[in-house]
Amino acid sequence: MLATSKLVTAFSILAAGMIVAPAFALKVTEPAAASHGYPGLCDMNGKKLADGEFRQWVEDNRLHVVITYKFSAGEVYEEHSQFRQRIRADSGKMVLERIET
Repeated sequence: MLATSKLVTAFSILAAGMIVAPAFALKVTEPAAASHGYPGLCDMNGKKLADGEFRQWVEDNRLHVVITYKFSAGEVYEEHSQFRQRIRADSGKMVLERIET
């Protein structure tokens, strides 16, 4: 009987925690910030095809992203993108909208 009441108490605490936990969830309110990384581009077998560089920063309320890949044969591919960050009125979530440049 004592074991049953302990189980009931434990599951009650667990259930209460599952109900209350979303109230303490973190809300993302800050825009994206500066970042710098070096991703490698690989084929499906894991063979490295190119060395990459990823950069992003915020300037004039826009998120700028530059991704560069350098292949061993000498080719260089670079993509530039800009995004506007805003909070959606209907959901309150932060979204990124790509700006055509």
